This record gives sequence, C-alpha cells and structure tokens, in this order.
Amino acid sequence: MKLRKMAIAMAFVLLIASFPASVMAEGEDFAIKAPENWKISVGDSADLEYSFPADAKNKALDWESSDEKIAKVDQGGKVTGVAAGQALIAATPADKAYTSDSALVVVVPKELEVPELSDVKSTDWFAKDVEWAFKNGITSGAADGVFAPNTPVSRAMTISMLHRLIGTPKPALTASFNDVLNSSYYFDAVSWAQENEISVGTGGSLFSPEVQITRQDFAVMLDRFARLIDLRWTVTQQYIIFGDEEEIAPYAMNALQLWYKLDIMTGYGNNKIGPRDILTRAQIVAILHRFNEWAQLVGQGEEQ
Repeated sequence: MKLRKMAIAMAFVLLIASFPASVMAEGEDFAIKAPENWKISVGDSADLEYSFPADAKNKALDWESSDEKIAKVDQGGKVTGVAAGQALIAATPADKAYTSDSALVVVVPKELEVPELSDVKSTDWFAKDVEWAFKNGITSGAADGVFAPNTPVSRAMTISMLHRLIGTPKPALTASFNDVLNSSYYFDAVSWAQENEISVGTGGSLFSPEVQITRQDFAVMLDRFARLIDLRWTVTQQYIIFGDEEEIAPYAMNALQLWYKLDIMTGYGNNKIGPRDILTRAQIVAILHRFNEWAQLVGQGEEQ
C-alpha cells in the first residue's frame, strides 16, 4: 500500500506540473475559496467561490479542468462531477495583473438509497456489507424487498459485481462466447472480463453465465482483478495448511493463500476455507467490501 500511495502522490505532482506556471502561481490578490477536502458526487454540481481585491475592475475569469472526464467547469465557476476520480479546477483572471488559482476536487460515486430488506437484519454479520454494496451500486435486491443472502452466486453475477466495482468501463471488444447474448444484463461485464482475462470461459466457446461459482474460483478471479488494476501487496511467504487443503485445486492455491492472509476471505472455523463451497450473495458482498477497504476503490471516506 505504501508503494501505491507514493505512486498516487507522484501522479498528482505531475498533474499539477502540467498546468501553466501562471495557473499554479501563488497570489494574495485573487483566490479560489474551495472547502477543505472538497468532494462532490457524480452528477452533482457546486459553485466555486472566489474573491478579488476590493479595487479590482475587471473580474472576468477563464475556468478550466485538468480532466473533463472527471469534472467539468463552466465559465461561471460551476463544477459538475462526471466520474469518480480527482481533478484540478483552475481559474485565470482576464486582467493579467492578478495571478491565477486552483482547487482540487474529488468526485465520488453517487450514494444510492438502501431499500428496506425483509431478510437483512441490523444484527446480521453481513448487514454492513449489504448496505455498502447497495450504496455504491455493486448489487441490488433479488426481488420483492429481499436480498436473498444465502442464494448462490452465478458466474454472470460475479463478473457484473467486479465490473461495477471498477466503474463499469466500456470494453473495447465484445464477448465471443456462444452463450452470452448481447441483450443480457451482463454482456458488457463479460466482454470486459474476457478482454482483460479476468475470465476466459469454461471451454468450448462457453462462458456458462448461470453456473454457480465456487469460493476458490472467485478467489482466482479476484486475484486477476487485483493485478489488472495494478494493486500491490506484501504478505508472509509462510504457507498456511488449511483443514480442507486436499480440496483446493492447484490453480487456486496461491489466490486463496493471498486473500486469507489479507483477511479478505475468511475461513469457516477448524481452519477450513471451503474452496469447493458455492459462494453466496452474503459472502460475495462481504468479500468485496473488505477488498474495497483494502484497495480503496469506491465509497472511501464515508461511513460504511
């Protein structure tokens, strides 16, 4: 995580350096008054306040954003969140006697409402995980006001949740599986997963979208996902021998070791990890919630 934070810090140094010197110059004459740790939600807008000296005659400004894919700004200083991320909003006075100023805006995903769910109680071990998943658009209810926490998770549902966790990027290619229709809700997600080798299917040009996924297969998908978004980690090299070690497929050993050591996938007691057990809806939102707290992808800085 230290390496990742350093990389982010260096990225911002380069971002700031990309602005003209006049934009980044410090001045006591003209100033933007942005809130500390300024955040807006995707789709929301906010007007930036600013000040000129009392004797200023020409108060015209030229506004610009460092990344309009993240945040846009009009020539009145109104900033609108476009997608999750960070951008610098700069204002340059038309009167060159005054220096320019800028403010950093963090755009966060729009928080969604959590519906009343008849099968999720506040005392359930997965209650906070379900709340997080709903607020961040990772999942929705099964139907009729229920979440169905013990319902098995399909391969299509799994890929869709991972796709949403990264912000549903538009794939460059389309899925080539014979059993994935372009009208299905998971078409873009599966296309993205195939393009990035998160899942290459089950053989014979099939993806098997409705097949239930095991805990070990999900661990492997999550490992590929973490590598795709360039996460870094350090864990002990000591191999943990699980109580059900003989049930673990060779291809899943490293992934299960990793997520268990990072406390992202937990065991069942008696030192068992349940590699061949079918993943449930409660389990997947809990795992993704822990993964997100570690990776810091969505919903950070808010009550989970």
